[in-house]
Amino acid sequence: MKKILIILVLILGVQAFAGEIHPCMNSNDALKLLQEGNERYMNMQFQRPHINKEILDELGKGQHPFAVIISCSDSRVPLEHIFDAGLGDLFEIKNAGNLIDDHVVGSVEYALSHLGTKLVVVMGHTSCGCISTAIEHPKHQTKQVHSLIDSVKPSIELAKKQKGDFNMNITRNNAVRGARLLAKQDKIIYEYIKNHEVVVIPALYDIKTGKVEFYTKDKINSSTMSQTYFAQ
Repeated sequence: MKKILIILVLILGVQAFAGEIHPCMNSNDALKLLQEGNERYMNMQFQRPHINKEILDELGKGQHPFAVIISCSDSRVPLEHIFDAGLGDLFEIKNAGNLIDDHVVGSVEYALSHLGTKLVVVMGHTSCGCISTAIEHPKHQTKQVHSLIDSVKPSIELAKKQKGDFNMNITRNNAVRGARLLAKQDKIIYEYIKNHEVVVIPALYDIKTGKVEFYTKDKINSSTMSQTYFAQ
């Protein structure tokens, strides 16, 4: 009888978790959810939260994603799997090289202004094709590919002065630079950060281990912003 009660409690707990939504969750709690989900992913112990008919019906009325993730379009970077997330959990913005442009900035602005999301993660990944192309084939590319390469160049130049693995440093630099650009290039995002309402964190995903490393020391919030961060 005791075993049956324990099983029922576990089932009810999972159902309750699956039925939660996250309106206006603060950045610390959102980061914790991402970290816990990534831990489950690395151990292949999925909970598959927020995947049921009730959630699907509820999302027809609106969305409240608890985090914005800017990541690479690479097929080996499936965000909902990496963070063991479900329907309506993540506001995903993907392009080759997880780069920051006007479309990305506008999408982030929308998520913060209209959806109330408090955490933004700019996440690069190991073995990134965009990074490799920028290193190995900086010329003789189409105009469109050149636009990607040009965006990576500042991270490459910085890596030339750094110790350690060259490619890894570029990938990390690119994520950190992307996080900073969000604060620099958009007045609305800048004000959200300045007013303690939003935190932006760079991160790196290892496609071999499945681990996401969050660079919390490089996070962009009201306490880490300096005069070099300005709204244009």
